[in-house]
Amino acid sequence: LRDCLDDPAVPMDGATLTSAIHRRGVNVRYLGAILRELDKVEERERLSHVQRISISEIIIRSAKHIFRTYMKDVEPAAFSAAVSHFLNCLLSSSCFVPESCTDELPSRRRSRQRRSQSNRGNLLTNSVWARLTSDELWSRIRTDAQDYYHYTFKSESIDEVIEKHNLQKISLLREMAIKTGIQVQLREYVFECRHKPAFCEEDVVNMFPVVKRLKPTSSDAAGLIQQAELAVQQGHLGAGLALISQALTLFSSVCGDLHEDVCMCLRLLGRLSYILGENDDALGLQEKAALSSERIQGIDHPQTIQDYTHLALYCFAGGRILTSLQLLYRARYLTLLVIGDDHPQIALLDSMLGLVLYDLMEYELSLKFLREALSLTSKYYGAKSLKHAHSHHVLATVYESKGEFQLALQHEKEANLIHKKQVGENSDSTKKSSEYLTRLIEEAVILQKAISHITSGKPSSCVSPPRFPIPSHHVILQQLNLTCGITFIPLSGKEFKDLRAELIERGKVQMEDLENRVLYQKGLRIRSIKQQL
Repeated sequence: LRDCLDDPAVPMDGATLTSAIHRRGVNVRYLGAILRELDKVEERERLSHVQRISISEIIIRSAKHIFRTYMKDVEPAAFSAAVSHFLNCLLSSSCFVPESCTDELPSRRRSRQRRSQSNRGNLLTNSVWARLTSDELWSRIRTDAQDYYHYTFKSESIDEVIEKHNLQKISLLREMAIKTGIQVQLREYVFECRHKPAFCEEDVVNMFPVVKRLKPTSSDAAGLIQQAELAVQQGHLGAGLALISQALTLFSSVCGDLHEDVCMCLRLLGRLSYILGENDDALGLQEKAALSSERIQGIDHPQTIQDYTHLALYCFAGGRILTSLQLLYRARYLTLLVIGDDHPQIALLDSMLGLVLYDLMEYELSLKFLREALSLTSKYYGAKSLKHAHSHHVLATVYESKGEFQLALQHEKEANLIHKKQVGENSDSTKKSSEYLTRLIEEAVILQKAISHITSGKPSSCVSPPRFPIPSHHVILQQLNLTCGITFIPLSGKEFKDLRAELIERGKVQMEDLENRVLYQKGLRIRSIKQQL
């Protein structure tokens, strides 16, 4: 829990939470103990997202245990009806046997269903699974949660839990589908309707087996990655770059190109390229990482969302502002689907969206996102944190460009006070904030004099008009880097040229290696075809 307060890579769903606790040697069955300890933490408000994800994980895992037993008594011909009935009992406010949705089916299907309606009616009536109700399912979930996870739900229904902890039913459906292999139709599901169930038989498309497996990896390449991270932390970018390139080659040879570790290497190389000023190379590498992550983990996986976010940053740095905006909107939509609008990741995305829209001079929409980011940053990082000060500063710059100097002064004063308390008055960030605050005061005075001169109507010497600064792409890019936690290491001109040359050379070597591998695979394929002929 202390790591979740400090770690920027916060969990977003059940898979990332499970991975986080497994890395620390904790089993999933201790989720109840984690929730009990969370209630004792003083800053538990900052961990509300961890609480929501943990409660959702207990509910869905308990439902999965019940679902396995439930499906054993289902005839193969009634799989779709049974699954839709179970989902209705779990998530829908109304639970009926899924025969009530026949009016939504096409006419041909309706005619076929009329012919077999009597037989299917008898099948559903005589089946054990059709007698399951929402109250019975919730009672069994509470019992399983108490027995296996040692966590007690005091609510009388799942709707009370969802309302109390601000859970999303669409997120619960996503988790249930991932854990049980259910594939449902892509459409808008209305969960709150009490007169009609949310799911019908036609919504269940397929079921896939979910199998636990070991992920192949290369221990030598993993050791190279650890050495590279240590070298980069010490400022040896060239050594880190070389080690990551070697690890990428090893991972590709051992695990194949479509692998999580290969994505990780591409991601690290892209970030190093971005730090070195090679925006085009960084964009290409990050694009490969995002495409691979889509194929391997899915478009709604939290790591894919992170890849979209960094790809948007590199696109903005390369001047592709509209593409960057589209990627950020997509990442935000997927985050809302996965966890909802109350999460630290939404604060990051709203800050980035506000800055990109500020560059496009969409001030009103920019302020809307930035105010939401300010509220979430205060909740999850604290009102006295440097992240909160940065949010205040960004709002001040947008208000300044809009001409609302009073609000700009208010936000910059808050940022200046936080900087003084956190890093002292002699730090560079505090000095920059004080200088900007002084300039805002001068501009506000000029604006007030101009307004007074116009309203008085008296002829006098000309009054200098106030200046409304136009957004600078370079300044906004710096703010985006700070928002994403990217800091640049100062290098001399010779070191920068050497590193750039080394990066280009490594890229050529990787391309040659990839081409040789492809040619080798083509040769094997042609040889096998000739042997078959």
